[in-house]
Amino acid sequence: MLNFGTVYLNKEVAKMQKGTPFGDLALTNKADTRLASIRMGEETFLAYLDRVNYDQVMKKVVKRNTQMKL
Repeated sequence: MLNFGTVYLNKEVAKMQKGTPFGDLALTNKADTRLASIRMGEETFLAYLDRVNYDQVMKKVVKRNTQMKL
């Protein structure tokens, strides 16, 4: 998740704002195939989440959302 700064996906196809998540496709793709690379356009702070922790967070989100609908 981008905290501050500018991130370019390959050629400048997107300029992300603070709080914009990216890379989640790589975390859900078990084949470890990346579909894009990023390049920073200025000083940038990124939060890192590995696959194991991503899976744990997503399970909690799904559980919470399921309980809210009941």
